[in-house]
Amino acid sequence: MATTTLKNTTVIQYDEYDLIENRVIQTFNMLNPSVEFYLKNLTGISKAVIVGAGIGIYSKILDEAGVETHNIEPNTERFGLLNTNVPNGTNIQKACSDSAGSGTLNWFPSTPSGAKLDTYNGSENESVDIVTVDSLNIEDVDLLIIDVNGKEYEVLQGAATTISPTTKVIINWNTEKCESLSDLKTWIENQSRSKYLLHWESTDNSITKRAMPSDYSYDKLDVVIDANILIE
Repeated sequence: MATTTLKNTTVIQYDEYDLIENRVIQTFNMLNPSVEFYLKNLTGISKAVIVGAGIGIYSKILDEAGVETHNIEPNTERFGLLNTNVPNGTNIQKACSDSAGSGTLNWFPSTPSGAKLDTYNGSENESVDIVTVDSLNIEDVDLLIIDVNGKEYEVLQGAATTISPTTKVIINWNTEKCESLSDLKTWIENQSRSKYLLHWESTDNSITKRAMPSDYSYDKLDVVIDANILIE
């Protein structure tokens, strides 16, 4: 394990052998620049739920800002790092979907940050308990972040009562992994609230909330791979 200080001054412990995580952190000194800059400058948030919390980068940024965080991560090793990085959070070792049960988390040894539930042929795996976000009975949630490598729509379906009209929702996904892309697109398009794409502007270390046009094409890989959709 390695320790680094991110650009937003958050000190984080991470898996230096995870090729994806290590490459991005070493390049940007952060995991997902647009989301992290957004969270750093976010105000008016008291309680957040992070599904697919991983090692806890988003969670720690929020925790350091005084936000109550509920951090859900199924992978045992990454859950250990989550506990190290966010000891004050409510950390829950579960997977999330649209119904409760059990499943198998699969990943390759070199990329545990890319683990997927059930539908992935990684050489490493572990059995995990699956819950819905709603079953956790977390009330008054101001922010929901979903980063689950394929089950984004299912997580949303299982969080229907947790999400209020004022809950901000950040969804991270790419078209290569998302299993229910058409349903997810429909869910996003049916939201009556404002919808944005979060973009990192590297020239001045800021982010731009770009309103999604009505004719936005979700299959433009240059835009959608690792896209961050914000509903607010």
